[in-house]
Amino acid sequence: MTEPDCPPSAQDCLETSDREFAAGNRKQGSALLYEAAVTAIRAIARQRGWPAESRRELTYATVQLAESEESDDGYFMVSGFTAAKTFRDNADKDFMEDYEIAIDGPAVHAYVRRLIAIAEAGAAG
Repeated sequence: MTEPDCPPSAQDCLETSDREFAAGNRKQGSALLYEAAVTAIRAIARQRGWPAESRRELTYATVQLAESEESDDGYFMVSGFTAAKTFRDNADKDFMEDYEIAIDGPAVHAYVRRLIAIAEAGAAG
């Protein structure tokens, strides 16, 4: 997978991903969509002192967040990260069908927006 030219914020990655998909750049759009999720979960992990560098640590941070008292949507957290990981793989192999991108893309967007809200609440509190 090529490294995405990703702006620093998760929201910027989402917006850039949308532009890449609209331009037909499925691999780059996929890489940026995954990077948005990684950026957001890492922000939360850093706030809480959790490791979040490796894929395993990112997955564990997602599970920890899903099990936390502040998250009443644990299933959504885990399934959102799972969908994001599918886009990571798609950035390498471009195997997803258009309908899968159309369904799973908005799900990852919703997941990242939820993470951004949690991170912002954590930074404020």
